[in-house]
Amino acid sequence: MSLYSEAAFRRSAVTRIFNVFLMLHLLSLVAIIALTLSAGAAELGPSSTPGSLEQRQEAKATSDLPVGLDYSVMLQGTRGAAQQEAAGGVARFYGQFDVTPDSAAGSDQLVFKIEHRHRLGTTLAPQDLGFASGYLGLSSLTYSDAGALLTNLFWQHKSADNRWALVAGIVDVTDYVDVYALVNPWRDFSNLAFSTNPTIPAPDQGFGVAGLVLIGSHGYLLAGFADSNADPSDPFRSLADFFSEPELFKHIEFGFVGSYDQRFTNNIHLTLWHADARRAAGVPSGQGGAISGSWQLFESFIPFVRLGAAEGGGALYDRSASVGFGYVTGRDDDVIGFGANWSRPNENIYGKDINTQFTMEAYWRTKFANWLEITTDIQYVDNPALDPGKNSLWTFGARFRAAF
Repeated sequence: MSLYSEAAFRRSAVTRIFNVFLMLHLLSLVAIIALTLSAGAAELGPSSTPGSLEQRQEAKATSDLPVGLDYSVMLQGTRGAAQQEAAGGVARFYGQFDVTPDSAAGSDQLVFKIEHRHRLGTTLAPQDLGFASGYLGLSSLTYSDAGALLTNLFWQHKSADNRWALVAGIVDVTDYVDVYALVNPWRDFSNLAFSTNPTIPAPDQGFGVAGLVLIGSHGYLLAGFADSNADPSDPFRSLADFFSEPELFKHIEFGFVGSYDQRFTNNIHLTLWHADARRAAGVPSGQGGAISGSWQLFESFIPFVRLGAAEGGGALYDRSASVGFGYVTGRDDDVIGFGANWSRPNENIYGKDINTQFTMEAYWRTKFANWLEITTDIQYVDNPALDPGKNSLWTFGARFRAAF
């Protein structure tokens, strides 16, 4: 039996029309505001397709190809009351093509990304390792056994002076919602606790629309919505759901950046979100907020603080607090990262008697060649919530990424 009554999910045609109208009105307002504000720039985050292409071009000192290909492998093992092992791989093909040339009206790009996520051997997929070992969380965010996925296929428009931008299509909201310098799960932290805030029920990749505008020289406003029931293995269903029975994840973010070049390292922002009830999944509506701040010091040290709170909506945690840092060693693109997180599992899902958890992660990313990165990783969990008999849990990992 569903936890929620049929009446709690019933929507009239008027409600659906109002929901769509509200989101379109919000984005229209963002675009209108953009035309009246001073110059700035808008970009997707470091884990996005444009971000991956930029990193690839910097590594290879070339910008002649608008496409990229990479293959990543994650190996993990736990040590605690029981031993578990996991291995997975992800192949990604992605690109960005200019649809219209730069002009007084701006420019348009078509962005795509196709992935194949798979287990290696007969072990667990790394995404499943945390729950299998007693940890209520994801020790690896992206290495699943989901198979072939379309995770990006969207149109992007940028104004001629880079003051505002819009995206629409098959999007990944974690590319731009609550982003900071170390958010990229392919190159930085592996644990969900240190990526997009774990109190935000960000949907899988699917249909969405978002707009971003800079306010003055340092402020920005980001707003949008996406299909809460998205499935990247069946991507075009999101578009059909939006016009027939929309159940949406809506977000708005206000932020301050040090400069365009430091838009991810020097970034302080407030993110607010609301998620509609998901009828088929039995998930109630919810809302919440997150605060994130990071600021680069001494050219190589990037400390961060990230907080989040949620009520309903199906997020994994309803309270979360993280602190940590990234340190750029000065050798090519090598980075050492450390994070500590306290979290309270979602009481609406797991009950009020569930344990809170304390998680730490440290990683060291080393570039062995322009095309090869190796990242070693260690995670520690105190008081794993799904196994009260365990006092602690250790997870060791190694990540290999080859980019072409």
